This record gives sequence, C-alpha cells and structure tokens, in this order.
Amino acid sequence: MATIKLIRITRPTRERLLELLDYNPETGIFTWKLDKGGHIMKGKLAGNMNCSRERIGIDGKSYKTAVLTWVIVHGYWPTTYIDHIDGNTTNNRISNLREATPSQSAMNRSTPSNNTSGIKGVRWNSKGEVWEARIQVNNKVIQIGSFKSLVEAAEARKKAETKYFGKFKRDNQ
Repeated sequence: MATIKLIRITRPTRERLLELLDYNPETGIFTWKLDKGGHIMKGKLAGNMNCSRERIGIDGKSYKTAVLTWVIVHGYWPTTYIDHIDGNTTNNRISNLREATPSQSAMNRSTPSNNTSGIKGVRWNSKGEVWEARIQVNNKVIQIGSFKSLVEAAEARKKAETKYFGKFKRDNQ
C-alpha cells in the first residue's frame, strides 16, 4: 500500500516579510529591501497582477498583496477574507482593507457588467411591466418588491442594503 506524505507549508512570519519588503501604508505599495537578482532588486516595486489582484512571491509561494499588508500592519494572518472597502483590488492602503466573511465581501461587490438597470439587485420584468428589486443575504435571495419606477426600485434596494449589509454596503455603485 502506498503511503501519503503530507507536506506542511509554512507561511512567512511578519519578521520575514519585514526583512524582504518595505510597505508604504499611505500608497499601499510594496518595494523590495534587498537584491536577489532577476526581478527582485532593492527599491523595485514588488508584486505582479494575477486575475486583477496583486500578488507577491515570497520564498517560492505567491500571496495576495492585501493579505501581506494585513500581516505586516496587524502582525497576524487573517482567518477570513481581506475586503477592499472601495472595491479596487489594487488599492492596498491599510485604511482601505478590512477583514470580512465571504458573504460580507460579496455584499461589497460592484454592479455586474451585464446588469441592464445600472443598479445592483434591480431588474426589469417585462411580463409584469415592473421593476423588481431583490437582495441576497447569506446565500438566500430576498424579494424586496415590484415597483412601477426604476427610482422606487433603486430606493427600496438601497434601504435593504442598509438594513442587511450595514458597513459592507457599497456606496459607489
């Protein structure tokens, strides 16, 4: 019978990150502290874009820049997601980051590009000739209501966001 070998992957400590990287909390930008050759040169920007999220390679493993920011500033690895308050995943200023559950992070998403009303959670029902507003909370869709005008539907959706999303409500849709 074959044996399975488990490999334990250890994350870098805050001290290791500080040994390798300089972080500017006002810009959210990382630069290298040392020269290792290749793309790692003292003073050079650290990181690259991967699926619209910045990542930095440390000791052969890639980490999200926002998570590294959190570790450097707060001294611990987050147990949940790191949410970008303004929705810009390249804005890694510590003032723009917060811990969030997957559900809370989803509350802060922008309006999908295929949305035809321009308002997240509002759609036109051509059968009933009304605007429908709904919201998803903890993986459950809540029907807010049907409205004759887009403005009424948008107002109802915003009110529901305040009620259900709290500080995770996205203000700049």
